[in-house]
Amino acid sequence: MRYFNLLFFLLFVATISCAQGDADLERSFIPRDLLMQDADIFQVKVSTDGERVYYRREGGSDTLYYQEPASSTLEKYIVFPENIKSYAPTYNNGVIATAQSKESAKVFFAQGSSVKDVTPFEAKGVEILAFSRRLNSRVAMKFESDDIGQQGVWLVDVAGQKPRKIGLLGDMNKWYFDGLFQVKAGTKKNDSGGISLYRKSKGVWTLICENAPDVGRFIGGYQKIVSVSEDGSKIYYTDNSTTDKAILKSIETDSGKEEELAKDELTDLLAITALVNSAGEPQMILGSYADARRSYLDKATESDMLWLEKEMRGSPSVSEQSEDENIWIVKELTGGPTVYYFFNRKDKKLTRLFSANEALAEYKMAERTRFTVRTRDAMKLPVHLYIPAGSDENGDGYPDRALPTIIFVHGGPWKGVMHWNNWSLTRNFQLLADRGYAVLNVEFRGSGGLGKAFTDAGDKQWGGKMRLDLVDISRWAQKEGIAIEDKVGIWGYSYGGYAAMAGATLSAGEFACHISMVGVSDLSKYLENKGGSELWTERVGNPDTQEGKAILKKASPINYVDKVEAPILLVSGGQDTRVPAEEQSGKFANALADAEKDVLYLDYPEEGHNFAQSGTWVSFWAIAEQFLAKSLGGEFAPVNEDMDKGFYDVIVGEDFIDGME
Repeated sequence: MRYFNLLFFLLFVATISCAQGDADLERSFIPRDLLMQDADIFQVKVSTDGERVYYRREGGSDTLYYQEPASSTLEKYIVFPENIKSYAPTYNNGVIATAQSKESAKVFFAQGSSVKDVTPFEAKGVEILAFSRRLNSRVAMKFESDDIGQQGVWLVDVAGQKPRKIGLLGDMNKWYFDGLFQVKAGTKKNDSGGISLYRKSKGVWTLICENAPDVGRFIGGYQKIVSVSEDGSKIYYTDNSTTDKAILKSIETDSGKEEELAKDELTDLLAITALVNSAGEPQMILGSYADARRSYLDKATESDMLWLEKEMRGSPSVSEQSEDENIWIVKELTGGPTVYYFFNRKDKKLTRLFSANEALAEYKMAERTRFTVRTRDAMKLPVHLYIPAGSDENGDGYPDRALPTIIFVHGGPWKGVMHWNNWSLTRNFQLLADRGYAVLNVEFRGSGGLGKAFTDAGDKQWGGKMRLDLVDISRWAQKEGIAIEDKVGIWGYSYGGYAAMAGATLSAGEFACHISMVGVSDLSKYLENKGGSELWTERVGNPDTQEGKAILKKASPINYVDKVEAPILLVSGGQDTRVPAEEQSGKFANALADAEKDVLYLDYPEEGHNFAQSGTWVSFWAIAEQFLAKSLGGEFAPVNEDMDKGFYDVIVGEDFIDGME
């Protein structure tokens, strides 16, 4: 079997290595180790008075760090008695934090350098629910306990007053409170398996809206409580029960009178993106069309956001604000490491705090631009284009010359909008751009976050129009001078892994190579394992009907192995229970090998569906860069020991590995 033409590959590597010998004298590659690290700084928050910025660091599980930007850049810290799980700033410049072990949960309150245990009783689990500026020493918390008398929602007073039980959630999933910790809204799972929203007035729960199980849960929910006003008179929520796209609405708690507050013609407005003031009123809410689309409910917020857009290189995103709304923590989003800023709105003073990955500060990151691609049937698809730093001299967002190009396809396929600024994904685009590629992070019909019609357009189209969307994006990139003709590869994870396999089979000849990670090759087998899930049978195909069987068979790459023309790299996780390797990637790899196709198959036996170890990614890219260079002609960084930093088995294609640097 030929798997890969070893002689050709050895000559290719020798040629590329010689060329790189000269190139390395002129520039250095961004090390894989640095790019594949998780963010060093995370959970960045501002104190209620706006004087402190708190954050956590990777590896500092029991430590909370902070700065006081108005007076000093000196980093200080608070050490807790146990590793903390979550934290939140609270009254008098204090911090409340939770700790969780297998046996018990703890609550700590830190003020200054003093830390005290304020756990009210022995508990198995704890969750912070809500704060109030009126009763600012108290925190609503949900406790899990074997003692029914301790189970439920409590008010814990960090100033030392006796805790008070509010009640049991009962069949509700979550409660929402006014400024006096009175329950005014709630959500619960309904009989269909979806989520229903309720308001509570005079002790009576009344339905606001309900939805059946839908793809919204993959991106935080389309029907969701945003906030309750401090006086308890209004509830703010997102809803798409009567509209194509989720809109922002309010409802009067007592009368039930509703009002539409904001909508967007291109995207769903998502509750998780709302900026809410201390009075419980939304000031801004976002949708995502690759870049943020903001709907404003406050003129001052709009004015300051427009000012920030002019001052910052990337898209500004407000993650936190002080109680008086004067201080914002702003994230600069460029597709590279997130950079945090301290913004004094009154003084219009913007102060850089830190990068979430400061070790990458000395390297030039890829440039990113949003475009809209129109498909053959006039669907509009948002895409982000990443190109190598310095490759766009006139600043129009296009590379100065066509480049070998890689199209990335996200998972789900319904997890739309979550991939645009997710460092666990964008770091890979940075690596590829650094190696000389243009990278297209794309959206496609069937995904979530762009309205019901956009999602519905993908129903039973896994092997049809969803696949053709990627072909249309590839052809657009070639026509626009972004991609070199016949030098476009496709790479995807989960659903994207399926898309890469489908590109190799159902779209044979369209792409020069394919990388499929934890992908599905046999849809019939995959859907059988779903046990009749309505979401999957309606959206993808029903394996229990003749029509459904035909749809799944037609869309399954395993049935078209003979059509494969271009090399394919398959990667699986040995602990993956969602897409079992032996039933999907392994089955496809063996069929390709038997048909003497160019295939390399790696299995990471310690990984599941989502690869968690940085060494896994380092070793993967040490191999994948050379795979891509062979097919597309881009560069690859010196391998050194990187191939050995992850634990993997070469199931098929040992000759390819043997011929590597």
